[in-house]
Amino acid sequence: MREWKPHPRAADSLKGSLGQAVLGEQVWACCDPAPLSFAPLRDPAPSPTRQSSRAVQGRVRRRSPPARLSHRCRPGRACTTLREQHLVPKEHRHCPAGAGMLELPFLPFCALLGGLGAVCVAFVSAWCQRWRGGFAWDGSAQMFNWHPVLMVTGMVVLYGAAALVYRLPFSWSGPKFPWKVLHGALALVAFGLAVLGLVAVFSFHNAQGTPNMYSLHSWLGLATVLLFSCQWLAGFVSFLLPWAPAWLRALYKPVHVFFGSTILTLAMVSCVSGINEKLFFSLKNGTTAYSQLPSEAVFANTLGLLILLFGVLVLWALARPDWKRPEPDSVEAHQPLLSAER
Repeated sequence: MREWKPHPRAADSLKGSLGQAVLGEQVWACCDPAPLSFAPLRDPAPSPTRQSSRAVQGRVRRRSPPARLSHRCRPGRACTTLREQHLVPKEHRHCPAGAGMLELPFLPFCALLGGLGAVCVAFVSAWCQRWRGGFAWDGSAQMFNWHPVLMVTGMVVLYGAAALVYRLPFSWSGPKFPWKVLHGALALVAFGLAVLGLVAVFSFHNAQGTPNMYSLHSWLGLATVLLFSCQWLAGFVSFLLPWAPAWLRALYKPVHVFFGSTILTLAMVSCVSGINEKLFFSLKNGTTAYSQLPSEAVFANTLGLLILLFGVLVLWALARPDWKRPEPDSVEAHQPLLSAER
């Protein structure tokens, strides 16, 4: 009985734990091992009369692609080709990467993240209402309390929601324009709340005779809002205006994604530094020093941790490859939504 082995020229490439199919000089690397048929080895000394016919049969066999693969590529696994990718079946040319990441459905994660964002807004509102005297718009200390509430709501929670619009499975099919509008509208509302927060703090400082823009928190916060305004304007011109050329969109898209994550990180740092600065100023002349960790300090510190947790989870969701919207030329773009693999 003849022994079935891969072609000698491809024997050196059979390494690692990936299942590989070798047909002649073509090598396929797949997610899971699958039984594939190989051409039999030639006899050590074939007869002259049969040598030409067997060589022809061997060439035909070596050039024929695998008839069937017994597995389907799963999210979190990678299918690659070592040579001649155009000969590999289409369903195995692209599989989502991220083999080392935790497999988690997006919609439950999104609901959890929305609840966490609501908790952040509730915490900052309760802090200003319970310990800082409530809210007003008259240049008093109560007017300043609008600043942390509006900044956390706009620059952290709504901004994070806008960043995750394209991760919704519902946005993976059909026209992309409505989701662009939703993404831009959420970002615009977040920017409007941030501007109102700046108006509140500057009006309070001017009414009380307090200098503006002297602390690191104020520098970092204003730089974040200005960068956000440039980001929104550039995104509007590049992705929403109909006359923007395709090459401009393709060129600016990775820049837009990078600065989107950067702005969220800067917003988190600005909020945490602002909470810390407010506690130092408010508890400096209070009955209990900040170093004694009064109840207000514990509550505000917990708020800072919640803001960091929310932002880190948003950045983690943005970094997951299997939650990204498939590109139009990928196989995932033609798969059904909310299928079992997702």
